[in-house]
Amino acid sequence: MSSTSFLQSSPNALQMVRGTSKTIELEVSDENGDAFDLTTAVVWFTVKKRISDEIAIIQKRSSNATEVVITDARAGQAEIYLVPGDTFALDVREYVFDIWVVKGSKRYLVTGPATFELQNSVTRIQ
Repeated sequence: MSSTSFLQSSPNALQMVRGTSKTIELEVSDENGDAFDLTTAVVWFTVKKRISDEIAIIQKRSSNATEVVITDARAGQAEIYLVPGDTFALDVREYVFDIWVVKGSKRYLVTGPATFELQNSVTRIQ
């Protein structure tokens, strides 16, 4: 069975305007504050309406370079890319998200569950 432990990172809450692009810059460190080496790791970003929901409304993984890119593995740095289509059809409200790192048989909760606030805009571009 995989171990679950916490790593440290920002952000602990996110705000975003519906239908926009957003890059979430991630810096992952271990319990001592040292950079966590992301070499061979997979970063997961998940958004749901409620924690208890089975189905995610947004899910991104570093196994897909259009979704998450590990920019500096040894420094524990990655970027998560949200594109307009990820949020355009969603309701304006608060959601929940978390970020995990999976490395080998180990799983680490990096951030969350935390609030993902989707805000409205005046202009809606399709």
